[in-house]
Amino acid sequence: MHIKKTLYAGVAVLSGFTFLASTFAAETKPAAEMPKQEQRAVDNAQPERVSNQIAELHAKLHITTDQESKWSEVAEAMTETAKQVRTKLTDRAEKVKTANLTAVDELRAYQDLQQVQYEGVKRLIGPFSTLYDSMSPAQKKSADELFEEPHEQAAAGGGASGKHMEKSQ
Repeated sequence: MHIKKTLYAGVAVLSGFTFLASTFAAETKPAAEMPKQEQRAVDNAQPERVSNQIAELHAKLHITTDQESKWSEVAEAMTETAKQVRTKLTDRAEKVKTANLTAVDELRAYQDLQQVQYEGVKRLIGPFSTLYDSMSPAQKKSADELFEEPHEQAAAGGGASGKHMEKSQ
């Protein structure tokens, strides 16, 4: 699901991912040298992609005019998380470009990225909970389905995959 891909962009994702500099990790290190998961994270955290994911989620949840102000807080949380993920990935790519990272450096970079994702989920829970509380039963059912399957498959397979995510790739 897109929201998870955004939030888990280093995952995501969530992400969230998931708008600072004009150059990102994908531009500073050739894609062939970047691990697949990291490249996917960079791609998922690009502003245009995050914007598209937010718009698609908006449509799938059938957000009403009355829910728009609540939705904007959800979208802002997703956007901020994606921005922070891109920043972490950019920082790491710059370090790789100028120095060889040790295993300890890599673990710290991974920890930093996981922390951003964790904070992103925390940032999203409040606004999404408020939005969810305002949803009709049909909207809640859609939201539950969008979140359910990728979570189950990620837990079973050790990664963020699923039918919803595969459709978007």
